[in-house]
Amino acid sequence: MSEARTEDRYLWLQRLLEMVPGTVSWAVIIGPIWLSFSYPELVAYFVLSFDFYWLCRAVWFSGAVIVAYRRIRGVLRTDWQARLDALDDSSLPDWRSYTHLALIPTYTEPLETLRQTVKALAGAQWPAERKICAIITRETDAAGIANVGILRDEFGAAFADFLHILDPLEPGIVVGKSSAMAWGGKHLYRYLVREKGMDPRRILVDVGGRDRTAGAHEGRAVQGPRGGHHLPAGGRAAFRDGLPGVRHGRGAAQRAALHAHHRRRPAREPSPRRDHHPRGAELSRITEVLSAKC
Repeated sequence: MSEARTEDRYLWLQRLLEMVPGTVSWAVIIGPIWLSFSYPELVAYFVLSFDFYWLCRAVWFSGAVIVAYRRIRGVLRTDWQARLDALDDSSLPDWRSYTHLALIPTYTEPLETLRQTVKALAGAQWPAERKICAIITRETDAAGIANVGILRDEFGAAFADFLHILDPLEPGIVVGKSSAMAWGGKHLYRYLVREKGMDPRRILVDVGGRDRTAGAHEGRAVQGPRGGHHLPAGGRAAFRDGLPGVRHGRGAAQRAALHAHHRRRPAREPSPRRDHHPRGAELSRITEVLSAKC
């Protein structure tokens, strides 16, 4: 009986907390109308404070847009090739030894959207023998699989390798971009590092969206002096699934920054699948087939 009462009490508390946002919203809307007859001065202060708050938010947002625009224009005007050629520090690795790996997860995207993304990556000023494009589609996405074949025929020559990764949607996962990236990262580690023998510390993983357009100097900007020249002693790049990641979006200007607080340790390999996994044998067979195709 006590457990039932406790459960009912929690349900009432949950319902009460669910009512708070709606109650506050209606109070803000109706309160000034009712208070304007009794306390007009209070309503006037509230309205002026509310307007001043949104004025400050608008000014701050406008300033942030202007600063971001100027930074983007400054990056586009930078001659990254000249900055790379100007590097004379023998302790730094040769930028020509790095491979630019673009990882693109897709699902039901139209062909034209993917074509613009792959076309921009193909036109990026980075050695073709050091560029790899990997597109992830679900096994059930027949249209996406056909689109990847078309793009491989159009732009395959602009890359050292044009990979197509089929996501089998493992049981128990949350379907979305993150799960697709996790599967693609493990597959790429097996294929590039284990099978082809590439050094994971010489691979820059560009995790971009399927509708993102890369700049012509993006590969050189990622490997430019901002990322490599300020490498502190003992520093290393942030790793995920054994490969160094390149982040986009917030903080994109510093996506190649190397952090000294990351401990030096060998690249982490994907954990082996447990034998008692309900689809372990089936997924192992799928992995073998995908590896053979790639």
